[in-house]
Amino acid sequence: MSIRELARVVSVVLLVLAAPLGAHAAEKSVALATPHSGSRQVSYSTWVIEGSTIRLRVMLPKAAADAIAEPGKPPPRINEVADYVHAQFTARSAGGACKLIDQGEGFGEVYTMALTPGIYRYELIFNCPSTEGVTLGDSLLFLRVPTHVNYARVQVNGGNPWLGMFDRTHQTLQAAGSKAGTPPALFARQGALKLVRDLDRLCVLAGLLLLAMAWEDLAAIVAGLVVGYALSLVAALARVAVLDPAIGEGAVMLLIVLLGGAAIRSHVGGLPLSRRARIGTAITLGLVIAAATGAAFLKGATLGLTVGGLGLAGLAFLWLAGPQRPRWLLAAPAGLFAFISGMSQASDLDLLRLPGRALGPVLAAHDLGAAGAAVAIATAASILVWLGFRKLLPLRNPLGETAGAGLIGLGVFWFVTALVS
Repeated sequence: MSIRELARVVSVVLLVLAAPLGAHAAEKSVALATPHSGSRQVSYSTWVIEGSTIRLRVMLPKAAADAIAEPGKPPPRINEVADYVHAQFTARSAGGACKLIDQGEGFGEVYTMALTPGIYRYELIFNCPSTEGVTLGDSLLFLRVPTHVNYARVQVNGGNPWLGMFDRTHQTLQAAGSKAGTPPALFARQGALKLVRDLDRLCVLAGLLLLAMAWEDLAAIVAGLVVGYALSLVAALARVAVLDPAIGEGAVMLLIVLLGGAAIRSHVGGLPLSRRARIGTAITLGLVIAAATGAAFLKGATLGLTVGGLGLAGLAFLWLAGPQRPRWLLAAPAGLFAFISGMSQASDLDLLRLPGRALGPVLAAHDLGAAGAAVAIATAASILVWLGFRKLLPLRNPLGETAGAGLIGLGVFWFVTALVS
C-alpha cells in the first residue's frame, strides 16, 4: 500500500471518528459565552455607587446557573439561584465590610427581578460604613466553571461608567482611584486564551496553515487577521450591527469545512478528473449547500441567508484554492474569522450598553491579544515546518489530505450538532 493510499484510508477513519472526537468541543461551541445562546461561561453585573450606597444588579444566564447544581442533580430553582447569588457578591470600604440591606416587602436581601428570556436577574443593595476605598468582590461560579467570566459595569457617583472583569484569578475590583478597573492587559490575555482554549478556533488556524505554502502565504494570513479585527472594532464601536452568536458560530464551523476542502484540493494538486467526476462533484457540493441552507432557514431567515451566502462564497474560494492560487487568497478566510471573533466579543458585552469610550480600549486589547496569539502560533508552526521541510516533503500531500478530511468531519459534525440542539 502506497503512502497516498494509506493516507486516504486514514482520512476515512478520521471522518468516521470525527463525531466522538469532537463531542466535547461541540458542546462548547453550541453553548458559547453569551446570554443569548445560554452560555455557561459569562455572566453580568452592574454596580451603581452613590456615596455609601451600592446598588448591584446581577444577570445570570439560565444555562450558566445550571452549573450551581451538583452533577446529576436537576437544574436549580429560581430561589436556589437567588440564595447562591446572595453568597457570592461582597463589597468593602475603608471603614470595613459593606452590609446588605433588607429590601422589605418580603424580598429579603435579594430582590428577584422580572424574568428576561434565558436570564435570571437579581438586585442587591449594600450600605458601606465609608465612601473611601470601596472594593467590589465576586466569586460567582469560578470554582465550578474555571473559565467563567463576570463582566461588570461600574458607575461611581454619576460619573462615566467603565468596564471591569471578574474571573477565577481576579475576584476583586477597586471602584475608584488610579487602580480602579481591570487593566487592559487582562482583556488581552482573555483574547489570547480564547483562541488557545477553543478547539474550533484552533481548527480554523490549522486550516489556514495547511494552505500556507510560502512565507507570503503567512503574510497574507497575518494581514487578513489584522484587517478583520480592525473592522470588527470599527463595527462594534459604531454599533452598526451586533453579531448573533448562532450565526457567528455557524459561520466558524462552515469555515472549518471550507478550509478542510481547500486543503484537500490544494494537496491533491492537479489530479485529472473526468468530465463526469467534475459534474458529479459540483452537483454534490450544490446539494450539500442547499441542504445546509434549508436546515439553517428552519432556525431563522438570517441564519439561512448567512449559510447560503457563505456556501456560494465557499464555492468560489474552492475554485481558486488550487496549487496555483493567488497569494492574497488566504487573507479572505483569515479576515472573516477575525471579524467573527471580534464581533463575538462585542456581542458578549452588548447587554451592558457601555459607551464607546469604555468599550473601545477593552475590545482593542482583546483583539490585540487574540491576533497576537494567532500570529505567534502561525509563525511558530511555520518555522517548525520549515525546519523539517526536507523530511516532511514526501508526506506533505498525504498529511494535507488527511488533515483536511479531519477538519471537514469536525466542522460538519459541529454544524449539524448546532442545528439540531
